[in-house]
Amino acid sequence: MLKFIILLLFAAGRSHTYTRFNTTCTVPDTPVNFVSSPDSRGTLNILWSCLFTIFACTWSIQHLNIPEQRDQVQEPLQNRLDKIDFLEQKPNFCRRLWYDIRSGAKGCWSSVTGSIPGFSTNLKWMVFTILGPEFIMGKAIGDFVVARAVKRDMHGFAVIDNVEWGLTHGFFAMMGGFTMVVREGQQQPETRQEDGHDNRQPQISEEGRIAAAPVIEHANAKKKTPPVKVLIPELGPQGLTKSYILGSKDIFEMRRERVMKRLPMITTAEIHDKSKANSFVKLVAIVQILWTAIQVIVRAAKGLAIAQLELVVTAFSVCAVVTYIFLVPKPQGAQVPLPLIEADSERHVNWIGNTTESAPLRILFIPGTDPYLQIRNPPNARIPNDSIIKGNFPVYALGMSIGGVVFGAVHVAGWNLHFPTPLEERLWHISSILSTCLMPIAFLPYLIFIVNDKLLSFGENPTLRMQWWGFVSVLIYILARLALLVETFRALASLPPDAFVSTWVSNIPNLN
Repeated sequence: MLKFIILLLFAAGRSHTYTRFNTTCTVPDTPVNFVSSPDSRGTLNILWSCLFTIFACTWSIQHLNIPEQRDQVQEPLQNRLDKIDFLEQKPNFCRRLWYDIRSGAKGCWSSVTGSIPGFSTNLKWMVFTILGPEFIMGKAIGDFVVARAVKRDMHGFAVIDNVEWGLTHGFFAMMGGFTMVVREGQQQPETRQEDGHDNRQPQISEEGRIAAAPVIEHANAKKKTPPVKVLIPELGPQGLTKSYILGSKDIFEMRRERVMKRLPMITTAEIHDKSKANSFVKLVAIVQILWTAIQVIVRAAKGLAIAQLELVVTAFSVCAVVTYIFLVPKPQGAQVPLPLIEADSERHVNWIGNTTESAPLRILFIPGTDPYLQIRNPPNARIPNDSIIKGNFPVYALGMSIGGVVFGAVHVAGWNLHFPTPLEERLWHISSILSTCLMPIAFLPYLIFIVNDKLLSFGENPTLRMQWWGFVSVLIYILARLALLVETFRALASLPPDAFVSTWVSNIPNLN
């Protein structure tokens, strides 16, 4: 099966006989203390090391927004009091074991079913990053610039309220991390009069009341009064909970108009505590990136042939490193937002603006769509991972243009690489130049029109004409990228002999 896949992968455009060279290394005749690594490498060594580097980069680089939160219905207080009664009765071993097994099974099942949507989303965005790492790099640059602007806008209020507001807070707000919670169906505690005495219960939280239930019940038993669960039926905030996402502009406006009296004390450490970044995966990716970079540099210095796939991995590595740098303050893997303000009704909802005030990136170049379509988020919605904020599009356009130039320039650096045929060499040259230039060309009308709409005469419908310009440019860009991708694996089956000469870099720990 593996041979069949390799034959399909390395099928040549012209009629060539499939040839194979089996490497045979001698082994020592007697026991020795140390045996050096072979001075050659195989096709699969190149393939697996490059693919692993790409997968490690594209998986660990993701900093996705907080997913959609489902409506949360709090468990009635009566059910929780029944659980306390069950545990206080000291059930026999079998009942307690069954209770523990059932609770553990429910928890495991909830954990498994809850992780499937997140994994599928990460997998989808990993594929998207493989297809367009320059877009992820450009969006990271844009997010960083916008987060700095949010920090600058909130600095005055942060000083007045004596709270912390940094880049991490700006990133967290942009990814839907702050919400306004609106609870429906709240019930106020009832007041009881027994024997002419005022037996009003103190206004304590529901968690505190549950924790104090055994003590209160013991005290009531001495007074020969009814159990606590009769005295305080269904107290506390219950019912449906709605969360409205607060964008950075929403927070600024609510604080300026004193709808929010002061900014809450939420530190950077608290936000990063919600992050689920896997430091080990990032470390492995960084080590593999460094290993690939050293490998390419050493081979170029020694005049040894470099595979096109190694050059492509270098382009991925450059984009990944730049993205890492700009997203250092951004939390990774946060699943639940932080409530910034709690409202007893939906009258504050009118203060919520449009947290994603422009449409997602995927429709910017679709002719006939409004790139500045304003979307009001319904309760418990999420901010799309590819959304950009209205008014900051030039920043994202510039960032993606830089990403396209960087990614394409690395391919141009392979101008003198070995190719199977002269035609394929010209195809690589043309495609690499197009992939370098087309991103700035696609975004150029947007940048010029935003700076001064009189510099370009697009007629009565400038947005539609600019979208057609971008659509055609991006279409040509995609074709150029596909040509580079096909040629990358096509050339892997026709490498010159010195491409299989190994260097001392192979002795550095790596995964292949």
